[in-house]
Amino acid sequence: MAEPARATSPRRVFWAVLAGTLLLELAWVLALPAFRGADEFDHAYKADAVAHGQLRGTVEAQDGRGQLLAVDSALVDAAGPLCSSYPYTGPDNCTPVAASAPGRVLVASAAASYNPTFYVVAGTVAAPFEGVSALMAMRVATAVLTSLLLATSALVITRWATTSWPLLALAVACTPVLVQSAGVAAPNAVGYAAGCLVWAAATGLVRRPSDPGWWAPLLVGSCTVLVTHTTGMLWGVCIVLVVLSLRSRGEWLALARHHHRALLRTVLGSGLVASACLGWVLVADTNRLGAPSPAMPPMDAAGLASSQLAWLLQTVAAFPLRNEMAPAWIYPVWLGLLGMVAWLGVRAAERRTRVSLLLVALLWVAVPLALTAASYASEGYAWQGRYALPLAVGIPALCGLALDRWGAAPPRAAAAAAVVLMALVHVSSVVDVAWTERGSGWPGTAAAAPGGLATTVLLAVAGVSVVVWGTTRRRDAGPSSPTRVHAREVVA
Repeated sequence: MAEPARATSPRRVFWAVLAGTLLLELAWVLALPAFRGADEFDHAYKADAVAHGQLRGTVEAQDGRGQLLAVDSALVDAAGPLCSSYPYTGPDNCTPVAASAPGRVLVASAAASYNPTFYVVAGTVAAPFEGVSALMAMRVATAVLTSLLLATSALVITRWATTSWPLLALAVACTPVLVQSAGVAAPNAVGYAAGCLVWAAATGLVRRPSDPGWWAPLLVGSCTVLVTHTTGMLWGVCIVLVVLSLRSRGEWLALARHHHRALLRTVLGSGLVASACLGWVLVADTNRLGAPSPAMPPMDAAGLASSQLAWLLQTVAAFPLRNEMAPAWIYPVWLGLLGMVAWLGVRAAERRTRVSLLLVALLWVAVPLALTAASYASEGYAWQGRYALPLAVGIPALCGLALDRWGAAPPRAAAAAAVVLMALVHVSSVVDVAWTERGSGWPGTAAAAPGGLATTVLLAVAGVSVVVWGTTRRRDAGPSSPTRVHAREVVA
């Protein structure tokens, strides 16, 4: 990615990112034992139930988290041993509560009230399989959806970028935990990748406002963010506020007049999906908090400060669970790359873009703190840094926009070093988890099978190699377009 994006074929970029990220995510699929992903058994139960017609649970578990769902008995049996090893689960989450129908049993899932949109896709893909095989099919479905969204993000960027800065910024936004989440049967990674697509389209809209091609990816990305997590509506509002701050009122009015039909379709489409998501939350009572715990210590400034640091690190890497950290060297490397892109982006940015960057940073800190304060009595410090990724990826996206306006491509040596470091981090993360988990003894530990570890390593190396190959060119492009687009340019 050391050369200008417009010197690279958009089609080549799309297929390279699609194939490369999918290979890397498949490496994660093999590295993680079955159900070892964060709350993966909860999500697998939900997907199986939705695929068989049960959209949500209505009966509360008596000894466990969530509500009861009718799930394939082989899936519950396969998840049982690992589920029972966690201190926060109850018997109702890990073993059948009662028989439901031939081959199906009732089991509790903490995801029972979640929006069913993702789960109908994952569950339908897994329907022909059972047990560990069904879970692996769900993981592959998650990986494919995530890769499609990331590849579309890269494709959108190549349509408006005149240097390789925006693609490099997208690579920095794809932190190890974002990619790792795509190897888990859960909707989180799909939402994170959709956040990348929203920012790619939104910055394209700001960079090339006369092009009507940004509205479709903006609509697809926004709707996907909305349906994949209950915080999707919150992130949607935050992103809209930030993007609006990038242009003056007159410029946005001119844009609305010029693209009123596309704008209307986007607003109505995302508005309808947001309304449906809000309706689901109200009907299913998705955001209901538990009863306050008398054992919960008082919330204090020290706890919030340490949590904020943990959330920052979790945004980079924490897997398989949020309290299982990656090798220590990964954090300074990735945060250093992000810091460098942010520093250069702020220097190159015009005033409005600097204000937008500051707004994203403030929201990134303030929203988790506010939600934690509101839910602490029952949930404690339950927030995870990765939850804010749909918003956080906006920081490198805005920096990429500012640097692209600046017009100079990144120095080849520096860009090559950054790409090598990111590739090394991704491969090392996969290998570290696969090496650690190969002796766990859990069912579905592919890395423990003959040749499993070598296959995992080869997939990871092939994945990052394909992405680098497909997004690199040798020659620079011409000078950048003007750094400021006035309202009159929108309607030209």
